[in-house]
Amino acid sequence: MKISVLQPEIERGNIQKNAATIQRLMNNANGDLLILAEYALTGSLVLDENANIQKWVNDSKIAIQRLLVPKDKSLLINSLILKDNRIYNACTLLPSNEIMQIKTIPDMTERNAGIYAGNDISIVQLNGKKIIIVICADISGIDKILTSGADIMLFIYHFTPENYERHIVNLVSISKERSIPIITTSLTSDKNYGHSCYVCGSTVVALGNHEGIMEITI
Repeated sequence: MKISVLQPEIERGNIQKNAATIQRLMNNANGDLLILAEYALTGSLVLDENANIQKWVNDSKIAIQRLLVPKDKSLLINSLILKDNRIYNACTLLPSNEIMQIKTIPDMTERNAGIYAGNDISIVQLNGKKIIIVICADISGIDKILTSGADIMLFIYHFTPENYERHIVNLVSISKERSIPIITTSLTSDKNYGHSCYVCGSTVVALGNHEGIMEITI
């Protein structure tokens, strides 16, 4: 299985521009499965508390519908979605538009904005591999996440200079204790640090704080 971690340089809130950047990265990726950071189209809600959530939902839906996933590839994209008249933070697989994971522990900013929590985190099948998808704050509930039997964990996140070091220490600890490799997605912006990475035990391989693609074969 070949995974391409897409690390776009985004302009927070500029969905149209960010979608164009993501499309360009997709067109240049070699993986079977392409993955993006949390809030890749908009930037994190935590860093933009005055965001118009309903507009983000509507504009993100349009942008996602316009993305052209290259033939024989899949894209795992995180965004705010509307489901059953509720807004969720979710990872969706394109082009099938299947919801693969909903964030189970929305942070306070998300809760205050009316974003609902998903129910649980379970192993999903992607390209013949068993994968655990953990979105941002869901990592705080790692003790309750069953990873036995999973081939890899995807941590859908957005590093900042302030949180990078402590998260890397935690991810190395989880990878060692669970004997599971972890791919962490991030992005770069005026407030984000890039450094999407592959963690396997004490080994950490990361992009820098710039736009790029990390190609991983598992």
